[in-house]
Amino acid sequence: MKSAYDIHMKILVIDDSAHFREAVKKALAETDHEVEVAEDGFQGLARIHDIRPDLVFTDVDMPKVSGIELTEIASSIGYPVIVMTGNDTMLDEAVSKVSGAKGFIVKDEKLGESIIAACRSFTDE
Repeated sequence: MKSAYDIHMKILVIDDSAHFREAVKKALAETDHEVEVAEDGFQGLARIHDIRPDLVFTDVDMPKVSGIELTEIASSIGYPVIVMTGNDTMLDEAVSKVSGAKGFIVKDEKLGESIIAACRSFTDE
């Protein structure tokens, strides 16, 4: 069985927080994945068009285009999206799933582990 380390994926990380963009990049540093970043939802949509990622991680609360809006658009054209948020609520998770998200991650002390697990779920399919 292949692992998150065995399959090369192009991953786009969209978050208006430089801290969390870097945290996700750091979590993926030991994998063979190519990681690109965008600073907001509008830039994220442009990057999706440009790089055609295999997997997208997006924050919920961002300027210009929210993560939920981005998820609706990206998932409608076939891009898998994992939503990340600092709000661990059932409402955020439900709204994310309704918008087409393939997963939901809480930005907590286990963020790195959650990112790797999400990547693994896509490489194991």
